Amino acid sequence: MSAHDYLATYLDDHVAGSAAAIELIERWRARTVSDAITALLEEIEAELRSDQQTLIDLRGRLAGGPGIAKPIAGWFAEKLSRLKLAFVSEAAERFALFESLELLATGIQGKRAMWAVLKELTARQPRLQGVDYGVLILRAQAQYTRVDQVRMDLARQVLIG
Repeated sequence: MSAHDYLATYLDDHVAGSAAAIELIERWRARTVSDAITALLEEIEAELRSDQQTLIDLRGRLAGGPGIAKPIAGWFAEKLSRLKLAFVSEAAERFALFESLELLATGIQGKRAMWAVLKELTARQPRLQGVDYGVLILRAQAQYTRVDQVRMDLARQVLIG
């Protein structure tokens, strides 16, 4: 594989990750959770969709569009994780939400790291230019902070009692 192929694969991986994150958020929005958590998830989902579109646009500049295997892999992985969460009792639902938010927070940190890599590569890869990576990095940091605050609140409730 060439460096170009690796870059395309890297973007495909992040498109797949964004699809899995959006699917996870949609699942929790459909459940009965607090209004504050629902509002947070709606905000994060809208931002993730915007980020995902930026990734798809970048991938399109490289090779005419995103690969199909990676988004399907992300969708499939999220479906498998849903099996685990589908069988939890009502008493364990907050724990499942805590774990889901931890997964989401981890993914957001990975996305922030990806934006930093792409920013670094921009000078050498003209097809990556025209995106304000600084803004995307700051948005990812803000997303992480908001999700992590709720995650930590849930940790105190669920893991300590």
